[in-house]
Amino acid sequence: MHQGGIPKQKISRLLDIPLTTVVFVKQGVKIDRYVYMGMLEDHLIPWAREHFDDTDWCFQQDSAPEHKAFETQEWLAEECPLISFQETTDL
Repeated sequence: MHQGGIPKQKISRLLDIPLTTVVFVKQGVKIDRYVYMGMLEDHLIPWAREHFDDTDWCFQQDSAPEHKAFETQEWLAEECPLISFQETTDL
């Protein structure tokens, strides 16, 4: 839980949506932009389609290098057209 924030479980109940599953990677795997995009494609996109169907939804990420990589942003623009990257320091 984020300090001063609402626990994820409570948000999930308020919005009446299930939490996403945890994705584990093998020990020693470096999460670069390609591994990250694969994780999104294999886990996030199917989960979002199942739970949100045609409803608008928002995916928020921080400024980790694999999140803001050009290739990742292009991929997200195609797969999640409502998402845009904006540099922020308030996360």
